[in-house]
Amino acid sequence: MSDKLLTSKEKYAYYEYIYKRKLHRSATWASLSSFAGVFALSIYLLCHLCFSDKAVSSVYTDKIFYFINYPLAKLFGYIPFSVAELLLYVFIICTVVFLFKTIYATIEAIILFFRMKKQGYYPERRSMLRPAGNLGLRFVSVFCIIVTVFIFFGGINYTGMTFSEKAEYTANNYTVEQLRQFCYIMGKNVSETRQALETKIDGSIDEAYSEYNPYKLAAEAKKAYNLLPQKYNSSYTDYPTVKFAYSSIVMSNIHITGIYPYILPEAIVNIHTPIMSLPHTICHEMAHQRGFAREDEANFIAYMACLQSDNPIFAYSAYYTAFSYAMDELRYYDTKTWTAIMDSVDKNVKKDISRENAYWSQFETLSHEFTSGVNDTYLSVMNVEDGVKNYGKVVELLLAEAIQSGVIK
Repeated sequence: MSDKLLTSKEKYAYYEYIYKRKLHRSATWASLSSFAGVFALSIYLLCHLCFSDKAVSSVYTDKIFYFINYPLAKLFGYIPFSVAELLLYVFIICTVVFLFKTIYATIEAIILFFRMKKQGYYPERRSMLRPAGNLGLRFVSVFCIIVTVFIFFGGINYTGMTFSEKAEYTANNYTVEQLRQFCYIMGKNVSETRQALETKIDGSIDEAYSEYNPYKLAAEAKKAYNLLPQKYNSSYTDYPTVKFAYSSIVMSNIHITGIYPYILPEAIVNIHTPIMSLPHTICHEMAHQRGFAREDEANFIAYMACLQSDNPIFAYSAYYTAFSYAMDELRYYDTKTWTAIMDSVDKNVKKDISRENAYWSQFETLSHEFTSGVNDTYLSVMNVEDGVKNYGKVVELLLAEAIQSGVIK
């Protein structure tokens, strides 16, 4: 036999040795992480199907969640940037690198396979697929680890009591007349708070005004939460504030104003969120950090937190958001009253609505539709039956609070 054939055989033997070792190692990690993932999913299903919502809330949310979440949140709060965002960058880079390495190794394996076959030596066909198998097993490991951490670090909160149950609200029992009353009140409040703001000549909010600096708003949000009554807050009030994403422009492109990645207890906000919504968005993500998993609850807690602040932009953001959600609901039932209320609000409020719509409309892309679909699927899987519509269900909580406090009858 020629030296060339001997070299090919040696290459094949070395290739087989290396990738069998890699596959064995990857398979071991995949097995261990899969076991952890199945165990975590079993715990989640057990909480969802076998235990009462009250039991889950009293044992997990009020004790285990804060025992895990609070110290980690404090620890990561000392880091000035988002570690979760950094890990996402690392994950993307590693994925691209491993993908190219796998493609290269697969091509090399195919060339070696046919070279050996041409020279009368018949290696195993599956040897060509070993690089791809190794990559697949690594992705299985990473996915299972993420699922496990997500469930134990906060995902179980979705199976606990709703805020309506805790606060003893009858959240879905309201009439259209009560909704009309609430919209009139919100229209009056949003107009009054808008008139109290520092504005430019054209009536737009002056974002350069020092009080509206995003980092100052984040610090103010933390103060507001410290003033929030226990009913609307967690047992631990001294949480760190939010972190602003370096990839905020990417978040704008996919219509994301903020995110709370349960694998790390960091509330991350899109710094480019229009100023009229930014304070409420900051408080919304901080609500997730405190254990309020459902989107309607986080919206409601954010509304209540904003109203604790002395900064007028917070009150305006609270009423602006509540007004927007309530009016969307009213428009479905009574377009005549909706038109009358819209005509009565301050002209600058209407300008702000137009400005915000104009900002988001420039990012109407397929990527936005895709991420919206992913978010809808995620919420549905996590026991939020309405999916992305759950954000708008905050109206039920707002009305329940208004009825309970006697603001409307």
